[in-house]
Amino acid sequence: MRNHLKLSSTALSCLLVPLVSSFAYQPDCLAKAPETVGTLELGYSAVVSHKIQFGKNGTNFDYVKNGGQDILVPFARAEVAVRTTEKDRFVFLYQPLELNTRVVVNDNLQVDDVLFAKGTPVDFKYSFPFYRFSWLRDTWANETTKIALGASLQLRNARIEFTSVDGTQHRSNRNVGPVPIFKFQSTTQLENGVWWGTDIDTIYVPVKYLNGGTSDVEGSFHDASLKLGFPVVSWLDAAFVTRYIGGGAKGTNKNPTAGSSGYNNNQIHTLNFSLALNVKN
Repeated sequence: MRNHLKLSSTALSCLLVPLVSSFAYQPDCLAKAPETVGTLELGYSAVVSHKIQFGKNGTNFDYVKNGGQDILVPFARAEVAVRTTEKDRFVFLYQPLELNTRVVVNDNLQVDDVLFAKGTPVDFKYSFPFYRFSWLRDTWANETTKIALGASLQLRNARIEFTSVDGTQHRSNRNVGPVPIFKFQSTTQLENGVWWGTDIDTIYVPVKYLNGGTSDVEGSFHDASLKLGFPVVSWLDAAFVTRYIGGGAKGTNKNPTAGSSGYNNNQIHTLNFSLALNVKN
């Protein structure tokens, strides 16, 4: 049993790397490890436009004008990028997105087969976090600029709910599914370690043209940022980030849930302002 509890000095050094990364000493395991960058973005998000409709006869509801989404909300995301070859990187991203508001509706609100009468206090939950796995390959470079192209697979995990404050009326729409995306990234070095860059994930899918016209579903997603970065210490730099996240889906589900015609139209556009911290090994 004691053999299972023993650690060699090299293995112990590997476990302690996160605690001593600011020192000059690097054990063999770190020297051989692939280049890794961990990024945390923190800031605020503004919903520029957000409209949603459930059911052909449902209300085309404006969240910004009538649903309380006319304020700034906290914004955060976390990402880890690992370089596996001289030209290739793999990236994992987690992006939470949840908007919770409470409003007295100023007009009748029809959501599928549920009617919230004018004057009803309603809790709105719009939860749309996503997980993204990306591959990037460096495709062009000169003395100052690098460009990479690749693809992403994003997993959406959506829950959209309308609930009267007294709990007597409730409608929930949930959806989980993969989204394939094209990816573009560029970085340009300026003076004194300052840099600027862009990072774009985008897709538009007119499904009705891909499936022979049997469905009118179409969807889009866009995540585009402009960054201005600067060094802090050898293993850390920071960047001011302006980011647009938006898109939507419109169409009819062939297998609707009870009380729904299957039709939905969800379009959201947000602007996000944040500070990114990039930790490098």
